Amino acid sequence: MSELQLLFKLSLEIKNTICYNTFIFYKYGVKIKMTDFKLKLKGTEAFKAGNFKKAVKFFNKFLEDHDKDDTVLSSLAESYLKLENKQEAIGIYTKLARLQISKASFIDAKVTLRLLMNLQKDNPAIHSMLAEVEASLGNLVTAVDLYINGHNFYMDQGKTKSALNLLEKAKNLQPENIDIDLLMAECYKLDGYITHSLRAYISAIQKLSSKKNFPGAERALSAMQSFGDDIPELYYGFGIILNAKGEFDQSITQFQKALEVLPTFFEALIGIGQALCNKGDYSKAMHFYNEAEKIEPGEPKLLESIGDVFMKKKLFYDALEKYLHAFEGFREMNRYIEIFQLFSKILTIHPENLYILENWGDLLLGLGNIEEAVTKYEKCFNFYIKEQLFENAIEIGQKILQISPGHSDLAKKLGQIKAGITPEVQVDVIPDKQEEPVTEISMSPRCRTPEEKEKYRQIKNAIQNNNFDEAIQLVDLMIQHDRDYPDYYIIKAEILVGMDKFNDSISNYEKAAGLFAKVNDFQRSVYAYKQVTSLLESIKAEKQAVKETTSDLYDEKTLELIEDYIKDGDKYLKDGSVKEAKEVYNKILNVYPNFIKAKEKLAELNLIETFEKRALEVIEEGDYYSNFNLGIAFKEMGLYDQAIEQLKLSLVDKQYALPSFELIAQTYEDQNLFDQSIEWLLEGLKRPGYSSKDFLPLKYELAKIYERIGNLTDAIKWYNEVFKQDFNFRSVGKKLAILGKKINRTSQP
Repeated sequence: MSELQLLFKLSLEIKNTICYNTFIFYKYGVKIKMTDFKLKLKGTEAFKAGNFKKAVKFFNKFLEDHDKDDTVLSSLAESYLKLENKQEAIGIYTKLARLQISKASFIDAKVTLRLLMNLQKDNPAIHSMLAEVEASLGNLVTAVDLYINGHNFYMDQGKTKSALNLLEKAKNLQPENIDIDLLMAECYKLDGYITHSLRAYISAIQKLSSKKNFPGAERALSAMQSFGDDIPELYYGFGIILNAKGEFDQSITQFQKALEVLPTFFEALIGIGQALCNKGDYSKAMHFYNEAEKIEPGEPKLLESIGDVFMKKKLFYDALEKYLHAFEGFREMNRYIEIFQLFSKILTIHPENLYILENWGDLLLGLGNIEEAVTKYEKCFNFYIKEQLFENAIEIGQKILQISPGHSDLAKKLGQIKAGITPEVQVDVIPDKQEEPVTEISMSPRCRTPEEKEKYRQIKNAIQNNNFDEAIQLVDLMIQHDRDYPDYYIIKAEILVGMDKFNDSISNYEKAAGLFAKVNDFQRSVYAYKQVTSLLESIKAEKQAVKETTSDLYDEKTLELIEDYIKDGDKYLKDGSVKEAKEVYNKILNVYPNFIKAKEKLAELNLIETFEKRALEVIEEGDYYSNFNLGIAFKEMGLYDQAIEQLKLSLVDKQYALPSFELIAQTYEDQNLFDQSIEWLLEGLKRPGYSSKDFLPLKYELAKIYERIGNLTDAIKWYNEVFKQDFNFRSVGKKLAILGKKINRTSQP
C-alpha cells in the first residue's frame, strides 16, 4: 500500500465543494489538502532524482500554504545550493533555523545554523542565533565565544549598538568574564557613552584586583585616563587596586580624592568603609556606611559590606540578616557575580541554608549550567530526606528529574519515598555552631599592611625563642610609628604578662581600652578592661603594700561580718547597680582599710566607671550604631541599666530596632525579670515596616523564655511560628522535637 493510499484510509473528513471534490486528511495534527500533499511528494521525488529546478518549483508551491514544514524547508534550501543560488539558500536556512528554535528543536537548529555559518561566516546575526542555541543546550563557553565573534563583525561594520547588544547577552551568561567588560568599555567609549564606559572599566578593575592581577588592573586604569586625569572614577579605580594590595591607608586617600571631586560618590564611601574594615577599624567603617546609606538606602552592596563588618566581629546572625537582604537586592538587579560571592559567605555561616542552595540552583539553571544546578538541588533533596520532610523532597526531586531525566538513583529514592520507605542518603557532616555567638571576638593582631604582618611574625618568633626584650623593642618601634593604634598596646601587654610585669601590663591594657573606646570599638575595649581585672585578681597578696593575710588580721566574727557586706556588694554589682556596690566596698575599707578583697572589688568597679565615662564621651547624638554596640558591651559587663538605656536609644534606627528589642529582652532575662522580657519582645513584634522573616529572632527569643519559665505550650507555639517560616533557623526543628518528647513524657500517667 502506498503512502498516499494509507493516508487516504486514515482520512477523517471529506469536504464537498460546488466546483470539485477535495480529499482532506490529517498528518501529525496538520490539515493538508490532497493536492498539497502531491506537491510535496512530487518535490521530494524530483529532489531525489537530482532535478533541483523542478524540486524548487513544487516545494515553493507547497510552502505557500504550509510554511512551517521543516523537512520541505531543509530540502528546498539544499536544492538552491545545488543550483548555486546561495542567497536564496541562506534565506530558507535562516527561516528554518528560526522555526526549529521556536519548536525548541535546538540540536536541529544547531546543525542548520552551522550550515549557515559556512555560507556566511561574517554574518553577526547568525553568530547571535547560534549563541542562543548553544546557551539553550548548556554550552555557555561556546555561546559566549559566538557572541564575542558576532560583536567583532558588528564592530567591523561600525554598528556599535548591535555589538553592545551581543556583549550584554554574553555578560548575562558569563558575568565574571573580564574580557567582556573591557570590550564593553571600548564600545561605550566609541559610542560616546562615557559613564557606561567608566563603569565597565571599573567592573574589570574590580575583577582583576580580586584575582590579584594587578598589571591587568593597572592597564585598565590607564585606559580610563583618556577621559581625563581628574575624574572621580579614576581615583576610585586606583583605590580598588590599592585596597586589594593591602595598602589600606593609600587606598582610603584615593577614595577621599574621588569624594572631593564628587561628594555623592556612593561607591567611594563603600570603598573607604571596606578599607577601614580590612584594617580592623569597624566603627569608622560603619560611619562611612551610614553616610552611604543617606545616598542610596538599602543598596545591596552596602548591605553586604555591613554584613562583612558583622562577620569579622563574629556577629553571625547579624551578618546573615544583612547578606540575605543583599541577596534579594542583587537578584532583582540580575547581578550574578555578587550573588554567587554572597552565597559563599552565607553558606559559611549557615551551610544548611536550603533557601540559598535552591536559589543558587535556580540561578545556575537559568544560566544554562545544568550540572551544577543539579548538584545544589541534590543537597537540598538529601537534607529534606534527613529531616523527614518528604513532601519537600518529592517536590525538588521532581524538579531535578525534569532537567536531568537520566538520574536513575534519584528516581529510585523518589519511588521509595512514595512507597513509604525512607531512602538512605549521605549528608555532609557540619559541626554544630554555638547558638548565640553574638559577643565573641578575636583579639589576634589585625594586619593592615604586609609590612605589619611581617613585624607580627618577627614578634611571634622572638616570643617563641623567649626573647621577650627583643619582642618588646619590636612592639615599641610599631607604637612609635602609630601611637593611636590600640592593637599594639594589647600585644605589648600580653608580652609583659609573660615577663611577670603585671603593673606595666595593666597600664598597656588600660591604654588600649581607652583607644578602643575612642573609636567606638566597645567590644574590644571591654576585652581590655577585663584583662586588667583578671590581672588585678592574679597579683598575689605579698606584692601589695600590706602583706598580712586576712586570717591573721581579723577574728572569725569580723570576717563573717565583712563577707556578708561583700555578698551585698556582689549582689548590687550583679544587678548592675555599680554606685550602690561601690558604697558597700568603701564602707568596708573605711573600717578595715587593709581588707584586700574589698580593694580588688573597688579597683574593678573603678575600671568599669572609667570605661563607661570614656565610652559615653565619644558617642555623638544620633550615633545609633555606637549606642547599640555600647549597649552590648554594658550588658556583657553586667551593667544592665546602662545597657538598656543605650539600647533604647538605638530603637530609633530601623536597622538596629529589632536587634535592640531582642537584647533588651535578654538583659531583663539575665536579671530573671521574665515578664518585662516578654513585654519588650511582644512590643518589638508590633513594629511596622519589617518582613515576617525579620521577626524570627524575636519569636525565637520569646519561645526560649517561655521554655525557661516552664510554659511549654506557649514555647511550642512560638517555636512553631519560627519553624513555619524557616525550619533551619537556629536548629528550631530540634527544639520542637525535644519539647514534644517532654510534653509526651509529662502527659503519660
